Amino acid sequence: MDETQKHFVVRYLIARARLRPGWGTPSMTALEQEIAHGYKLLAGGVLVHPDANPPVTADDQDPEFFRAFIQSDDGAMPGTDPQSWPRGGTTC
Repeated sequence: MDETQKHFVVRYLIARARLRPGWGTPSMTALEQEIAHGYKLLAGGVLVHPDANPPVTADDQDPEFFRAFIQSDDGAMPGTDPQSWPRGGTTC
């Protein structure tokens, strides 16, 4: 997995943690080790595939978030208002 793909995976997990309170963010150290060892299923239930674009191909722990953000499914997270989501902040 190249650096761009790694950053995408990290950003996905950070966004999920920020927008879905209570899910938490896996340890960045553990995440880096899992990616370096070529794991496909990462801590946090995120399935990655280095040949896919984007590299996140499923989210076993939060499939609604995956459908909303990766597959652009507007109905995946009913009751959420994108206008109320945090803006700005940190970037990877």
